[in-house]
Formats: sequence, structure tokens, C-alpha cells
Amino acid sequence: MAECSSHPHFLTLPLELREQVYRDVILTSDSNVQLLRGCRQIHAEAQQFVFKRPLTFNSQTELCQWLNRVDKRYLRHIDTLRFSVIDIDLSPLLETSYYSPSTRVHWWDLYEMEAEELSAALRSLSNVRDLTISLPDSVDSRLVRDFYHALLDNLAHIFPKLEHLTLPGGQRSLEFAESMRCLHSLRFNGYTDSRPTELVNVLSRMPYLTELQLFGPPYDMVDERFRGDKRAQGAQPLSPEVLHHIRPLTSFAIFEEDRPWLEKPIYFNPPFLQALRSAHITSLKKLCISLDWTPDQDAQEVLFALLSDSVIRHLTICWPGLDPSFLLCLPASLETLRTSVTGALDAYSLVCWVSHRRTDLAVLEEVELMADCSQLETACDPSEVIPSTLRPFGRVNADELQDACLRRRMARELEPAIDALSGMGFRARQGSCIPGLFDEGESR
Repeated sequence: MAECSSHPHFLTLPLELREQVYRDVILTSDSNVQLLRGCRQIHAEAQQFVFKRPLTFNSQTELCQWLNRVDKRYLRHIDTLRFSVIDIDLSPLLETSYYSPSTRVHWWDLYEMEAEELSAALRSLSNVRDLTISLPDSVDSRLVRDFYHALLDNLAHIFPKLEHLTLPGGQRSLEFAESMRCLHSLRFNGYTDSRPTELVNVLSRMPYLTELQLFGPPYDMVDERFRGDKRAQGAQPLSPEVLHHIRPLTSFAIFEEDRPWLEKPIYFNPPFLQALRSAHITSLKKLCISLDWTPDQDAQEVLFALLSDSVIRHLTICWPGLDPSFLLCLPASLETLRTSVTGALDAYSLVCWVSHRRTDLAVLEEVELMADCSQLETACDPSEVIPSTLRPFGRVNADELQDACLRRRMARELEPAIDALSGMGFRARQGSCIPGLFDEGESR
């Protein structure tokens, strides 16, 4: 590495300012980690911020292998972790003698050893504050699910500082979360084996829980026996009654996909929205509604009534065919808005409504247009896409090419609207619809 004498001006700044630069540069882009090659002192000071980036692993095995290789000095800086639980390697069963019971390894021994290894590895990450543990929908092994639930039972002891917990997979109960005294945010599908009264007891005992995100229902909890808006036995969803009895929420989100076998949505329906309005209208500051279907008129009216009565500051609202006139219902307290548009005409209508309410929405600072490409024509010219924006090396399949064409076409259509919003003084940008539940983390 080059010596630090080539950077006298930057290194004469106070350490606090240099660390702010490291934080701003390294946490914003993958390529910015090249900053560490500046000199030895910069490398030593900035290395910790690489570990503050979200870490994502495809399995618990991949996570443990990475922890065995990494410098242990930096593990205390990790605060965001995401990993999946998959089935364990059962090959050792074939490596022991079938005729020697005293030395033969049993399958339950392997799961216990895996659990001990994973728990020990995770304890080295005790400063983690944002955790996502997923169980793939394709897992149908009871042993793997038992392994997953045993891990959940130990979370409070492994991560005593945990503030944000995301559980995309199903869970038998949330009782394990009662002892998580620092938990602020819980993201799950709303299903447990607990009764609603038991769920209320668990959620109300978390002294700092103010953020709730729901997505579901899970595919693996509903089958042919439960079609026609029937619930899977023993899997009680979080109900409107539960919403009425938990502590006031400051942030609430619904990420819901269409389920053909259900007569009505689980969460985005009038009773659920009415419960949210009556119990949390005075405390709610952030609301996110993301659907892949167009809700009926009754549900829309309840939502818009909630918005008009609220003091919400940050709003995300996305579904196909969203009418821009919903801006008439937005509260004067709104600071940021993220909403779906299906093309240039839709975006122009939204700009007109924003302009119409510019005086009323005096504190609105940021507008993001979430591009819904599902309404665009599917046929497009491959020459529209620059190959280097896809895969510089290797073949590109038809679906990837099609998606890239649609995204580029939508970006061109929304440019005038983005420019118009910027000209009105907003921070305006374009995003993708429908917004995902999680931001992509840095894989290791």
C-alpha cells in the first residue's frame, strides 16, 4: 500500500470527521470499498465500516464458514445479518459403520451438533441489532422446522441487543420474543399456533415494540382442505382484535400477495383497516401498503379515510391501477411519498394532483415514483438494452432481457414527471414497483 504522506490534507482532519467520511462512502456502494486501498492508516480506520454493511448468507453453513475465516476483531461492528436455514449435511451417516452401533452417528446427533455450532457462531455476533432468519417455502422436513424453531427459542440469549427482527418463514409461537427487551420492530406473516389472546400477551409485553410489518398468508400453511377463506387449523392470523389490544404503533406495513383460494384478503380488508384506524390513528407516523392486486372499493375508502384523519409523515402505497386522485386524502403532515405509476400518463396525472395540493402539503419534501411495468406491452426490441447493463460475461435469458427492456422503457416514460417534480422543489426519483419487503444486503 502507498504511504499516507500522499494524503496529508484528509488525514489532518479530526478522527470523528474522517469516520463520517468512511461511513458515508463505504455504506453507499459496493465499489466504494476501494477506499481501503488508500493507505495503511485509512485501511485501519475504515475497515470497521465494511462490517457495518448488511451481511447476507444463503445458509447457516455458509455463515459459519465465513465466521471461521474472518478476522474476529471486526465482528463487534456487525449490526445487520440475514441468513436462511436449510437442511443439514447428512453425509456423515454414510461414513460410519452400519455394523457398529457404538460408533454409528444418528441423524438427531447431526442436528444437535449443527445447532451447537450455529449457536456458538452466532454468539460472536452479539452486537447484531437487525436480524432476518428465513425458512424457504420449499422446506417440508419436520426436522428442519424443529431446528429452525429451536434456533428462534435461543435468539434472546444470542442477540441481547436485537432491535429489528424479520421472520419470513412460519413460526409456531412468538413466546420466544417476550424476553427481547430491546425489540422495536417485528416483521412476520401474522401466523402462529397461539390463540389471539396469547398473541396479545406476547406483543404487549415488549416494552419498545412500535413497528409491525405483516406479509402473508404463507403458502405452506394453507392447502386444499382450507380453500374458501378458511384458516389452517392451529395457525391463527393476527386479527383486528389483536390490533385493538397492543400498544400504540408508530409504523405499520402490509405486504400482501393475491391468494386465489381465499375469498378476501387476510390483512388489507375493511375490518383490519378499521382496527388500525381506531387503535393507532394518533400514533401512526409511517404506513406502507404494497399489494400485487387492486383492492375493492370498500377497502380503499377505509384506507383513504384513515389517511385523511392521520398524522402520517411517511407513506408508501402501491397496487396495480392506483388512482392518483388518492392524493386528495393525504394529511398535511406528510413528508415523504412513494407511490406506484403505470406509465407517462399516470405519472403526469400524479404531478398535476401534487401541484394542486402543493400549498396543503407544505412539508412534503420527497416523492418517489414506483414503476409498475406490468401494464406495459411485453414485446420490445433487444437493441434497446445495453448488454453491459445485464451480464457482461455469459448469456442473458429471455426473461432477463424482457425485464430490462421494460425497466428501461418505463424509466424513459417517467423522466418528464421526475423533472417536473424536481422543478417544484421536491427530491424526486424513480423506484421499482412493487417494493420488496427487504433491501438487498451485501453477500459474503
